[in-house]
Amino acid sequence: MDSKVQNVRMFVFNGGGWSKSPSGLEEFMPSRLRRVLELPFDLTYSQMKSCVAKKFNIFHFNISKMKMCYEFPFSSPDQNKRANVEIADDDDVKILMDIAKKGSHGPLTLCVYYS
Repeated sequence: MDSKVQNVRMFVFNGGGWSKSPSGLEEFMPSRLRRVLELPFDLTYSQMKSCVAKKFNIFHFNISKMKMCYEFPFSSPDQNKRANVEIADDDDVKILMDIAKKGSHGPLTLCVYYS
């Protein structure tokens, strides 16, 4: 990899929540507000939350309640659906960025919700 900073672009839904699907599985249902966010590959969980908060003008007291997940390509037995994976720490961000670097899956979607 070269020394210049590389970025990943992903769609971001701000809002939504978890609900049970007709099959009884928990699914994340994002809101309709979608933006594109560009993030560096080498950021931490805290930095990622700050970037998202800045993009959506989330006030400081809401950042602590902010949660994130992403739609993981290829992991669902139903080819029309994607599994949602919660992002809870630096390791989760690294996995997401590793997936993004491969780039063969199409655009990634980040979902932001509040606890």
